[in-house]
This record gives sequence, C-alpha cells and structure tokens, in this order.
Amino acid sequence: MKTRLSNRAAFLFKKGEEAMSVDFTYLKDWIPIIMFFITILGGFWSIADKLNSTLKTLSFEIKRLHESIMRSEKEQLKMNDTIDKHDGRLDKAEKDIEVLKDWRKGYRK
Repeated sequence: MKTRLSNRAAFLFKKGEEAMSVDFTYLKDWIPIIMFFITILGGFWSIADKLNSTLKTLSFEIKRLHESIMRSEKEQLKMNDTIDKHDGRLDKAEKDIEVLKDWRKGYRK
C-alpha cells in the first residue's frame, strides 16, 4: 500500500501486516548542506587531480635529470681517462726533450 501526501513522501515496507512510512519534509533544509559538501568534494578532487598531474610531470623530469647526470658522469670518467693518457704522453715527451737536451750538451762539449 502506497500513499502520497503533499509534504510527505511515503515508502511502505511490509513487516508482517505493518507498513512504515519515511517523512522527507526536512529534506529541503538539507539540500544546501548536501550541495555544499558535494562542491567541497569536487574542489578537493580538482586540486588532487592537478597535484597528481604536476607530480607525474615532476617525477618524469626528475627521472630524465637523473639519466642525464648518470650519462654526464660516464662522459666525465671517459674524459678523465683521456686526460690521463694525454698527461702521460706529455710527461714522456718532456722526458724525451730533456734527454735530447742533455745529449746535445754532451755532444757539443
């Protein structure tokens, strides 16, 4: 059995022979509060979404920066090895020049 009144919405639940009705008269008082909380949740959702996209972008950029630093470190090690090789060659050339100068001095005497 279902009844309708002007300010009352009635839902009937059968419990044996009894029927229970629920009154929604004060629902219109709660609608602004419910809408306020939905708006607040929507705002938080928007902020969280923007923050999430920003963090994803930053995470990607940090990964790229880390890869770049690792690549630079490898290149730096290669460059240091090349510099050490050239330094050794220069030291050898300086020794050879000194030996030749000493030999010339000895030859001129």
